[in-house]
Amino acid sequence: MLSSSNKRILVLDDDPDDTLLIADAIEDIGETSHVVTVTHTPDAAREQLLRNSFDIILCDYRLGAIEGTEFIAEIRKNGTDVPIILLTGRSDKAAEQAGVDAGASDFICKSDLSPEVLDRTIRYSIANAERQRLMHAVLSSLNAAVCVLDTARRPVLWNPAFASLAETFATDPGNLDAIARLCEEVKNGENVQTIADQILDKTISGLEDGRSVIALHDVTEHLQAIQERQRAESKAAHLARHCSLTGLPNRNAFAERISECIK
Repeated sequence: MLSSSNKRILVLDDDPDDTLLIADAIEDIGETSHVVTVTHTPDAAREQLLRNSFDIILCDYRLGAIEGTEFIAEIRKNGTDVPIILLTGRSDKAAEQAGVDAGASDFICKSDLSPEVLDRTIRYSIANAERQRLMHAVLSSLNAAVCVLDTARRPVLWNPAFASLAETFATDPGNLDAIARLCEEVKNGENVQTIADQILDKTISGLEDGRSVIALHDVTEHLQAIQERQRAESKAAHLARHCSLTGLPNRNAFAERISECIK
């Protein structure tokens, strides 16, 4: 059995020389005995993910026919929540942003690869993934539809209730485009909106780190109860001033009318 400090690591890199360097760097991490599985093609990595569980994935940016970001986006769409570190040949902001959009947890430039950097990045990525899972569990327990936006106002985390509302904008409720469209609809709309036959009261809260949280509370039944009470009160007021048999104004209505005329 692995100790809490020893992790199961899946490496995906089409360059055999690079995989040797990565494996050596992992082996040189002190006081650990990580179990490393090396794959050279996306198909082999997919097969490993189907057969085994891993604590973290190291994925190269260049994979021959496809880019690592495509592979990351694919497995994220299929439900893989394992943290993924994207390995790049050089520092490239465009590549890093593509990795963020695809679902990468962190990045390492291969020229900076060392046991110390790798150890720190693995630990931080796993810890962050555990916090994300905890947050998602909390969000899933809420009745409200909730979505967390990053500092660029892009959705990064949402609960099933929010995904369900996104079905209005796409057939795939987990589709990121549908989630983003729902976020835009909510941000630009009124405080109380009707989406998917639900009357929703929105709250947008800013966090200290620059992120924000959208919360949509279903107030349909509450508003319907208010409207029902208003209709009942209006009916009672009408019956108090009109004959229940003929519907004509009764003595009370006549007295009120005289009082108004005297005033």
